[in-house]
Amino acid sequence: MLKVGFERNQLKFAFCYRIYMRWRTHRGKLQTALSNLDRDAVNSRVERFNVCCLECSADNKDVLTLLSLRPDHAVSVAASQVKGQVSKWLREANGLDSPAKLLSTGYFAYTTGDTTADAVDRYLDQQGQH
Repeated sequence: MLKVGFERNQLKFAFCYRIYMRWRTHRGKLQTALSNLDRDAVNSRVERFNVCCLECSADNKDVLTLLSLRPDHAVSVAASQVKGQVSKWLREANGLDSPAKLLSTGYFAYTTGDTTADAVDRYLDQQGQH
């Protein structure tokens, strides 16, 4: 039997994890252009960050995405990058040249897949007190 061995860094290309992320418009204000946001629009903006949008659904007030991240990404950093790029896209879609508060502060995110209670506990133990 032939045994093939790989170095850990050679397998990194195949590893990814997914997060579900959701956010709303600022103060629930309707943003009609937001309903035109789709997966391709998100991907064209975030590919330089090595983030891949697998699914995107948006209406006049809400954006929901399923993102694939690399193992070295922090959820908070990826969320900031994606949300920032969607905000920029929305400003452009509305014909605005200067920064504007179009999306709410914060977001809701959680990982999807095979997360165990032990893994969550280890993660929480590493976090600072709030």
